[in-house]
Amino acid sequence: MNYWYKKIIGIIGFLIAFSYVIYFLVKSEVLLHLLTVLIVLFLVLVLPQLEKRVLILNLTMLLAILYMLKDSSVNNSFLTMGIRSNLPLFSIIVITPLLGILISTGDYIQALKQKTNKIWNNMYLFYWWMTFSTHGLGVLLNVGSITINHQLMDVANIHNKKIVGSILNRAFITTMFWSPYFAAMALVLTNLNLQWTDVGWQALLFTFIVLVGNFFINYKDLKDEQTLKNNILNTDININDLESSKKVGELLFVLGSMVTITFFLNSLFLHSMVISICIVALIYPMVWCSIKQKFILYKAAFKSHLFIVIPNMKQELSLYLIAGLFGTVFIHSIWKDKLLEFLIGNFGDYPIAFILVVILFIMGFALISIPPIVTVTLLSTSVDPVLFGMSIEIFALTLLFSWGAVTSIAPTTSVSSILSARLNIPITTVSLKWNLKFFLMLIFLIPIYLSLFL
Repeated sequence: MNYWYKKIIGIIGFLIAFSYVIYFLVKSEVLLHLLTVLIVLFLVLVLPQLEKRVLILNLTMLLAILYMLKDSSVNNSFLTMGIRSNLPLFSIIVITPLLGILISTGDYIQALKQKTNKIWNNMYLFYWWMTFSTHGLGVLLNVGSITINHQLMDVANIHNKKIVGSILNRAFITTMFWSPYFAAMALVLTNLNLQWTDVGWQALLFTFIVLVGNFFINYKDLKDEQTLKNNILNTDININDLESSKKVGELLFVLGSMVTITFFLNSLFLHSMVISICIVALIYPMVWCSIKQKFILYKAAFKSHLFIVIPNMKQELSLYLIAGLFGTVFIHSIWKDKLLEFLIGNFGDYPIAFILVVILFIMGFALISIPPIVTVTLLSTSVDPVLFGMSIEIFALTLLFSWGAVTSIAPTTSVSSILSARLNIPITTVSLKWNLKFFLMLIFLIPIYLSLFL
């Protein structure tokens, strides 16, 4: 991929996301048509450059769309609406990484290393510290938090790589359950027309239960590692403890104020968590870096995001756009009725069984390299949960928890790929072998937990 191609893809991708935010605020029809043109141009440019697997999946969805159009009532207006339907997801994926500039320009990593260094001899405390660190940074950095927290774990010199992989993988995946800054939440809330407060607190409680369960799954490995560490001296890091405490406190302030402003905008003005997050991501890092007299660093990081990060996300972004079109056409085709007829006929009176079917449905497609974005889009746009004896909120939680559960064992996810590369462990070991018990625990817990709200 040449230099200018990357620049063009980055600019167009950012313009799509930025224009969607502006459109939400001003509701301009001209801007809406411009968005459609930009999306088509983006897809035309990126499709020939996609990895073979992603290209085949995208072309398969496009062929399926053409096939369904023969027997559907979809017209041109529906097609243009469909190609724009996942713009909230596209925008949050493109814009929220800008929040990572707060971390990269703030000198927080060394301070976090100091705090990690002070507790690493206690593996149980270390587990919770790294779990919450991955959670907190995951809100800002998405999968980038895995790389940073792996660097923090280097201080601890963990002998068992499975401990490292399980903490990073599962702490990140459970962030998907509740974080409004993640694509999964954005997609589900948008398609089901919900607010974060409709499902967020139940998702947070479930996340805590899962993390406690994960602690007990890892207990034997943690205990064995603790035995190895009992006679090993800690490694000092040359940084003043008071200084590191101030830096960690500043980081907590940044995270807290960012979340507070986001919820304030959403509750009082915008009533859209996606738009609130995007506005905060566009403005907050720029203002903070200006206050801290680091605007030059901000400009460099922004250019890196525009011309490197966004072009590198072309695989996912193309899937999101085409999956949105696929879902729109599907719900106006006869195939939606056939799917509902099958599901209602077999599981209409058994909501718990339906929850398990959703998990297995998403998992089955994920194992053959069809990512959850496709199946969750399909389910969230075509299934009426009331027909299965559950509320829209419980259905949303079912999709979120299922997405996270499947991500833990799917070998084709970005999480598994990053961990496999960093730990130098086969990707099937990182995903399927290490996380099978965790996945089975989720299959057991998800129906039980959700049944409490039916």
